[in-house]
Amino acid sequence: MSVRGLAWALGAALVALLGGCRSTAAVEQARAVQIDVELRGVHAFPEDELRAVVLRELARNAADEPTKADVDDSAFALESFYRRQGFPFALVEYELEPRPGERARARLTVDEGPRTRVRELRLEGFSAVAPEVARSFFGAAGDGGVFDEEALEDARARVLRYYLEHGFLRVELDDLDVQLDEAREQATVTLRVHEGPSFHVRSVEFEGTSPHVAATEQGLRERTLHDGKEYGPWVDLTLRHALVEAHSRAGYPFAEVEVSSVLDEETGDVALFARTVPGDRVKVARVVVEGNVRTRTSSIQAMLDIDPGDLYDSEEVRLAFRRLYATGLFETIRIEPRGTGEERDLVVAVDEGRAVQVRVEPGWGSYEGPRMTVAVEDGNFAGRMQRLGLEGTASLRAQSARLGWVDPEFLDTHFAAEIAITPEHREEPSFEFSRVGMSFFLRRRWTVDWSTAFGYEFRPTNVSDDLAPTPLAPDINDDADVAELSAALILDDRDSPLLATRGHRARLRLAWADDTLGSQVEFVSTQFDVSQLFRIGDESVLAASARTGIIRPIGTTSDIPLPERLFNGGENSVRSFKEDELGPADAANEPIGGEGSTTINLELRRNLIGNIANALFVDAGNVVLDWRDALDFRDLRYGIGAGIRYLLPVGPVRLDVAWNPDPHEQSVSEPFQADEDEWAIHFSVGFPF
Repeated sequence: MSVRGLAWALGAALVALLGGCRSTAAVEQARAVQIDVELRGVHAFPEDELRAVVLRELARNAADEPTKADVDDSAFALESFYRRQGFPFALVEYELEPRPGERARARLTVDEGPRTRVRELRLEGFSAVAPEVARSFFGAAGDGGVFDEEALEDARARVLRYYLEHGFLRVELDDLDVQLDEAREQATVTLRVHEGPSFHVRSVEFEGTSPHVAATEQGLRERTLHDGKEYGPWVDLTLRHALVEAHSRAGYPFAEVEVSSVLDEETGDVALFARTVPGDRVKVARVVVEGNVRTRTSSIQAMLDIDPGDLYDSEEVRLAFRRLYATGLFETIRIEPRGTGEERDLVVAVDEGRAVQVRVEPGWGSYEGPRMTVAVEDGNFAGRMQRLGLEGTASLRAQSARLGWVDPEFLDTHFAAEIAITPEHREEPSFEFSRVGMSFFLRRRWTVDWSTAFGYEFRPTNVSDDLAPTPLAPDINDDADVAELSAALILDDRDSPLLATRGHRARLRLAWADDTLGSQVEFVSTQFDVSQLFRIGDESVLAASARTGIIRPIGTTSDIPLPERLFNGGENSVRSFKEDELGPADAANEPIGGEGSTTINLELRRNLIGNIANALFVDAGNVVLDWRDALDFRDLRYGIGAGIRYLLPVGPVRLDVAWNPDPHEQSVSEPFQADEDEWAIHFSVGFPF
């Protein structure tokens, strides 16, 4: 069999394994609820599939020993399953048989009845809304699909909502009229609509608007009237909210707005009237902080960026709240004006949380083996809302420490400053290095999703290894002091940083090392990585990732030293290779890395039961010796595999097995080609990307 054939065969086997997880889950559920399930009268579906429906319902509701009410619920769930599959007359009878000394037995007898399909969907009375638009809401049921009464009613509700959203406030939809043939196998479904007039906003009048907000009236009028905007109750609410917000941003936190409407039933024209009582225009007299015990009042006031004499601005208050909440120091925060008149105190009431955190995190990596991280952090150092932390990590192949200080409001700006000292020793597959790095970074979150970072790093590195100098790169083993400036742009809208199920993350990083910065190695480098997660149903996630990097020597540098070179392969990249073993190697088959690298991953993740999940994945990647070949993807290496995961709050514990469909061998004709294994196994903690 060819390599491609083997790949397809393995892929098919893995898909079958994933698809068969339902019966395995059913067995586990049966053990959990301590019951035997007997099914009678079933013909349309496999017994294992129906048993899984029953056991899933029992596992959701029952204790170890289900009651008659629990079995009643499971019978209803089975009946509902049948009806969703086009068996509208299915009935399920049940009995619970206690058996002393044995597991109880639930016996469910099914009268399936005929399977019914929608022969024809008739839509009557549709004129303003095209019938094909209405038909699209019914999906398969509108085109010969199975008869599912619940799905049909949902489609009817969507049609009604569509009419209302387009201004048909008087629309009426008759109940669905269902006619069956004698065998009850074919249904004709009729939906009749009485549309009524379509209402559109034709005029907007304002009264009482503050002169400081009057300039926004025309913009609000144009947005509300845009293209004869369809009218619904939400138009009143939207206009009211916009006026309240405009006043609140202009210093009127207590503005009251009432919006009324007059509808012409004959023409469908709608006239809106917005009446505003602005109240006092408020300036901040003082910023008063309450509830703080450990945190300095001046530090909280500085982070607010609101000063006495400023006009009250609701948007500035929201931004101040987000900055305070992002520190993680407060369990609750309330910011509101207090007092009477045109000058009022802005009161910030906080409830402080725990500032000092001790963290112990065991872990495992397929290359490093067992590892342990211990960290102590004071998140409110000296009451200034600055973080001072010490962290140490040790494994069989690496030891590191980090002493870091973070000021979230550096020099009263909205930039966070971070200074760190990081001693480190690590044994890579082909070399060892030791260094004590120092760094200074400025970071800022511009929106909820977008942030930037730029700074300076100095990392003097001592290299020890057994690599012989190669003709291509004779100086890659040298010790080197590296000093670089870097800048990064990050987008992250995932729903969780540790157990994400949707969203994406992207990062672009640029770096420059030069002798003017104190560096013995000169280069420019670019790194870009992006990942996307797609939710598929309730139990599955499709995750995709692409990462690429280039490091180009400049100036007097001809060879990039080993610790700065790019490597590939391992638990978080191409998983058919051990750590760093994808790509160029020396004569002793030791990886030497390169100046360019790319990794592409595609992974289907599926929850099985409880905290147990599995995954199917395909990885691809390469390493090139010369940066000029970085965009040449002809020599991509692949990995195809499957994994099992146990989900924890800090990320999954995972076991991945990957197959290399075309392992290469080292040869004289390819002096930098490494020997490649056919299989690799990785045991680690955390998602690969």
